[in-house]
Amino acid sequence: SYSNITTPTGYEIIRETENGIETVTLGKPVASIGDRYYTSIQDAFAASSTSSNNASTIELLDTVAITSTVTFPETHYAKLNMNGHTIKRTNGSYTITNKGTLTISKTGTISNTFHAIYNQGTLTIDGPTIASTSTTQSYYGIINMKEVNVNSGVVKGPLGGITNGTGDISSTGNEVINVAGGEITNTSNSTTSIYVRKGQATISGGTIEGGTGVSVYTGTLKVTGGK
Repeated sequence: SYSNITTPTGYEIIRETENGIETVTLGKPVASIGDRYYTSIQDAFAASSTSSNNASTIELLDTVAITSTVTFPETHYAKLNMNGHTIKRTNGSYTITNKGTLTISKTGTISNTFHAIYNQGTLTIDGPTIASTSTTQSYYGIINMKEVNVNSGVVKGPLGGITNGTGDISSTGNEVINVAGGEITNTSNSTTSIYVRKGQATISGGTIEGGTGVSVYTGTLKVTGGK
């Protein structure tokens, strides 16, 4: 037990296990799962549950500026609570690539001057802002290649909020976008907020703002609510 160790303000005991051997260091964590602390978001993602019946809850503890994409692994399950913090990137590729089943919850921001999130798994947005902050009409908040569910929060970008694939990344036709709440916005107000290149989109709530609103290329669109 390490409960009798006094740590300086802002520091926590970081416990890591490799090949059955646990190492203990003192560090400034950016995320936690239960009583385990992690100095990088990637480490927290890697430590998340592989059981669909016991998803991890990852608490973001501080604002983080990253210089390379963090990937949530395939066959992993977690909820990431933003807790008012920001994960941001201003260089290169995506901020987050999701390959597993990931819910991003509570207020906070995931941003990039590129596309913010590349989704290859099941992604649920429930509270935060997902934003491409670029000033050029080239980038989306989320590129979706599988399933995106928006319940609350904001998804925005100068080219649009969400797209099923892009011109450079072919759409398979199996992509799904479900919007039950929140706000999907085209920040340039001149293109489309949701682009159903292929696959399908269902809008049952929320607000779609900016430009065309929703554009359908060869996919399908079902609207039962929202504005």
